[in-house]
Amino acid sequence: MRKHLLIGASLALVLSAPAFASESDIDQTGTGHIADVDQTGGLGGESDIDQTGSDNYAEVTQSDALAAVGATLNDSFITQGGTYNNAVVNQMSLGTASDDANVSSIEQTNSDDTANVTQLGTGNSSDVVQNDTGWALAVVDQKGMDNVADIEQDGYDGTAKVFQGNGSGTEAGNETYITQQGDGTSATVYQDDSSNSMTIQQYGANDSILADQSGDSNVATILQDSTGSLILVTQVAGTEGNFANLEQTGATASTLNVIQVGSGNEVGTESEAFLQEASRWSVTLEQYGDDNRMTGDQDGTDVTLAALQDGFHNKLDVHQDGAESDFVSNQTGAHNTIWAYQTAYDGSLVDLNQDGDTNFMNIVQEGDAQTMLVSQTSDMNEAYLRQYGADNVMDLKQNTGNLNNATLLQYGNLNELLLDQSGTGNKAYADQDGELNSTDIDQLGTENDAWVDQSGWENEISILQVSGDAKATVHQGGGSYNTVSIVQGSLGAVSYVTQDGSSNTATVTQ
Repeated sequence: MRKHLLIGASLALVLSAPAFASESDIDQTGTGHIADVDQTGGLGGESDIDQTGSDNYAEVTQSDALAAVGATLNDSFITQGGTYNNAVVNQMSLGTASDDANVSSIEQTNSDDTANVTQLGTGNSSDVVQNDTGWALAVVDQKGMDNVADIEQDGYDGTAKVFQGNGSGTEAGNETYITQQGDGTSATVYQDDSSNSMTIQQYGANDSILADQSGDSNVATILQDSTGSLILVTQVAGTEGNFANLEQTGATASTLNVIQVGSGNEVGTESEAFLQEASRWSVTLEQYGDDNRMTGDQDGTDVTLAALQDGFHNKLDVHQDGAESDFVSNQTGAHNTIWAYQTAYDGSLVDLNQDGDTNFMNIVQEGDAQTMLVSQTSDMNEAYLRQYGADNVMDLKQNTGNLNNATLLQYGNLNELLLDQSGTGNKAYADQDGELNSTDIDQLGTENDAWVDQSGWENEISILQVSGDAKATVHQGGGSYNTVSIVQGSLGAVSYVTQDGSSNTATVTQ
């Protein structure tokens, strides 16, 4: 059966008889038209609606009968040119996964247009293109598996929303693609079940992205080239983990927030780290669970990264390249790792805390007036900290734990190194190369060991060791007017001091 209408009236209504393939073609020109196509219960329907003008409305409802495998399902094509147009598509598939998919295509041009698509079943696809100057709205709701939603919007204040999944916990395999160009745009995507993916791109200013995935093995890929924009990502997994890769480039004053719950989640990879470029960036990362990873680069001035990881075998790998950058992190659990690299600029901050056993961190700062504040609590932790430049501060606390190890290196002038260790069997090695540097080490507990090397002029070393069997080894070389002060307040303490140069002073109290 085929029905073709070329109408200039205000209403076109097409009803197809059931159990047969149906085809409808409607063309309307002018304002205030309504096109309503109902193709239900057949073995394949096709609807094509073209409306030119403003304040037009098109609605298509299609559903197939419980067809045999291989049956052809439904296609809907809507084209609207003008302002304040509205397109609605409802498609329901009762066939099987091997049936051909339902297809919806909506194209709207001008401004203030709205598209709503609802699809139920397997293998459906929705394509919405809105070439509007502004205020476009596209909403796609797909329930089922292996569905695809694709939205493209041009113009300011566009809104795109996609909902995929049915809450069954199965491998849904749905895909979302959103591209928005213009200021003030908004993209919202919700995906549940497993093995879903989304790719979102925004270009403009004051844009926002809200991405939410629930289930295992989901992937979120986001690119935002936009000033003053926001990205919010939430991923909740079971045991197999989700992945998010995010890139914000070419703009300033943007914010990125990521929350991941479950095990095996990742934000960026070693080969493809999340990236922020420009100035005044802010990142907040929260991961709850085991075996989670975050790898990222921040390039620009006045950028901030705040990370929280709660679980075991988690890893942070961060590279910040810009002045006045801040990296603040808290890890709770065992066998966690932090790698951080701040390079080439001044006035940056690292403030890191690890609470648990056998944690490790490797931190590097390059530049002047840098601050490194590090805390490790519990047993068998290791810190390897380096600073290159002048007027830097390094402060490490390894508290209430045993068998901790600290290696602290500073190269430059006017640097300050502070280390507190409490517990049994802790070890510290400090090396400073330059002038007017100071090292202050306090070890509280038994069988602790401190070794300090300094090269240069007018440097200072102060070591305090309380409790038994402590050992201190100090070498100052290559300069004059250096001082050493060692206080060991227990029996069995040993100290070794070597000074090269002239006008040096060493004081040992046991």
